[in-house]
Amino acid sequence: MKAHFRASLISVNSQPEQISLTNGEEQEKKVLKDKFDDVIDVKKRVINKNMQIRTWNSIHGNIGSYVPFILAAPQYFAGIITFGQVSQAMGIFRTVEGSFEFVKNMIVPFTNFKAGLDRTAQMIDAIDLARYEELERRYYMREAEKTGQGGQPAHASPAPAAPTPSNA
Repeated sequence: MKAHFRASLISVNSQPEQISLTNGEEQEKKVLKDKFDDVIDVKKRVINKNMQIRTWNSIHGNIGSYVPFILAAPQYFAGIITFGQVSQAMGIFRTVEGSFEFVKNMIVPFTNFKAGLDRTAQMIDAIDLARYEELERRYYMREAEKTGQGGQPAHASPAPAAPTPSNA
């Protein structure tokens, strides 16, 4: 979304005369507002998810110590289990909780890491595409020189195609 917004800004900055001469200011404002609204919507969703994670972590941290006691209290008062067994249950609960602590605390860093990997993979794909298109262009130029024809064959594009935009 941010990439699409930046591309739209670059387009507007590179074509001010055309926009002005065609009275396209209102249309460009609408396009930019729509792109910016998309960016804001994504940011709002990220902020809401972060708030949900922090709220859950806060609630869990504040009541997590008492849950084993609350669950075992009826059995303790009924004489079914002893206080030692309640304490063991609490220890087991804490062990299981500690096992999930790593995942709980690493959700946001893992998503940031994955986003970085995705961007890197997209950049590598774009570089590979540009290399391929350059090799293709050189090939058709050599073929044209061999046959003595100027230009490129009809099925070849005159300039390398730009990489398609992705959901960055």
